[in-house]
Amino acid sequence: MRTSMGRPKRARRSRRSATEGSGFLIIPIGAYLAWERRRRLSALTAEPSLIGLVVMAVSLPALLTGIFGSELFLSMRGWPRP
Repeated sequence: MRTSMGRPKRARRSRRSATEGSGFLIIPIGAYLAWERRRRLSALTAEPSLIGLVVMAVSLPALLTGIFGSELFLSMRGWPRP
């Protein structure tokens, strides 16, 4: 069973890191861009696409390799685990 005990420590480390320090800006910038483009986004219709299937087909082996191979880099790039 996974717990969130390590997340506050990771957040503190990310805040101090020169590499990961800008990660906290992603949500506000994404929200701003979505708000700016809301009219164009609301006009889009949801349609199935084969590109999504290709993305899933590529990411599933990467996830499984990361889980079973204990390779953290690959497991973080695949599907999110519950």
